[in-house]
Amino acid sequence: MGLFFLIFGVTLTLLGVTFLSITFFVARQRAGLEERCSASTEATLIDAVSRSTEYSNRVHVTQHGIYAYQTMDGMEVRAENENGYGLARDVPGPLVTILYNPNNPTEFFLPEEQASFQKSYPGLRRTGIALLVFGILLLVACVVFWAA
Repeated sequence: MGLFFLIFGVTLTLLGVTFLSITFFVARQRAGLEERCSASTEATLIDAVSRSTEYSNRVHVTQHGIYAYQTMDGMEVRAENENGYGLARDVPGPLVTILYNPNNPTEFFLPEEQASFQKSYPGLRRTGIALLVFGILLLVACVVFWAA
C-alpha cells in the first residue's frame, strides 16, 4: 500500500508542477505579447496552412491562418498566426481584428484568442494546484504508512 501511495504521489506531484509551470510560462509569454502588440488593424484571412508536430510517436496537425493587413505607416504585411486550430474551418476569418507589434509588424495576435486563453487559464491553474495537493497528500500518507 505504501508503494501505491509513493508512485501515485510522485506522479501527481510531478503532473501538478508541470501544469503550474506551463501555465506560468504561457501567461508570461502572453503578457509580453500583449505589451508589445499595441497597434490595432483589420486583417484578411488569405490562406490556412497545415503544420505538424511530432511527439511521443504521434503527429499532431494544426491549421494556421495566413493574414494580410496594412500597418499604421502603410506597410503591407502577410503573416502566419502562431496559434493553430484543429480544423481549417475553425481558423478565424475572413475578416478579423488583430493587434500587432509596431516594431515587428509580423508579430501579432487575435484578441479573441486572448479571450479564449483567459477563460481556460484559471481552470488549468486550478487543475495543477489540485494535482499538486493530492500528490503531496499521497506522499504524506506514504510516509505515515511506512512509519507505522
